[in-house]
Amino acid sequence: MKIKEIEEKFGISRANIRFYEKEGLLHPNRNENKYRDYSDNDVAIIGEIIILRKLDMSLSDIKEIFSSKLSLIYAIEKHKQVLLKRIEALDGAINICEQIEKSSLSIDSMDSLYYLNQIEEKEKNGLHFNNVFNDWINLEKDIFYRTLSVTLFPYFKDIKHKKGLLVAWLVLLLVCVLRGLSYRYIWNHGTFIEGFIYPFILFAAVSIILLPIFLVGTKRPKIAYWILMVLAIVGIVILIAVFLLLIVLILNRWLHFWF
Repeated sequence: MKIKEIEEKFGISRANIRFYEKEGLLHPNRNENKYRDYSDNDVAIIGEIIILRKLDMSLSDIKEIFSSKLSLIYAIEKHKQVLLKRIEALDGAINICEQIEKSSLSIDSMDSLYYLNQIEEKEKNGLHFNNVFNDWINLEKDIFYRTLSVTLFPYFKDIKHKKGLLVAWLVLLLVCVLRGLSYRYIWNHGTFIEGFIYPFILFAAVSIILLPIFLVGTKRPKIAYWILMVLAIVGIVILIAVFLLLIVLILNRWLHFWF
């Protein structure tokens, strides 16, 4: 069967099919024209993959099923437990939402300690709520991606969706190496290490500055907005001052040269 026929049969894209092939789940033959020719077994596997993915089973578990490292029954039972835990977590969150809804509170009058205690008790009883620690992790990732996006290329967001954090770190490492070499051999300002660590220091500084703003923003978004505005204004003023200083220095040198 040709890839176009599979697209029409299952309603999935060519990219999906080739992705499954790249992951080692499909092994199509090649006809005399070098086009992919999918066997009946390949077609059956695609259907099975789609079913399991529709159940939100991870691709890693699906690969282990097809490599006979996991039995289908065991994988389904394990995945069912994951889904049941998600349902329990949603039930707990819905219960807290209903309590807040019935109280008709505003954000300023809400007794946060009471609801935190309620959530803590439910977590002790086995319910799972969203892990707020992920907010910090996501913030760090977002700062990292934005910094690289501004300094390197505007389409970095698309790349990070495809390859993940590994690409981000590799790009940062490349930037550090290039800057270290430039610092040492082109600009002749110092050692390779001095130039190399600068991007890491910049990234850490941005994180330290934005962390408290992020934490304030979770409770008082307007305050966080105005803090960002003030920082932006201060940054613009500093840039203007540096620009004017450069103009003065250039004019001073130019006038000194002529007079």
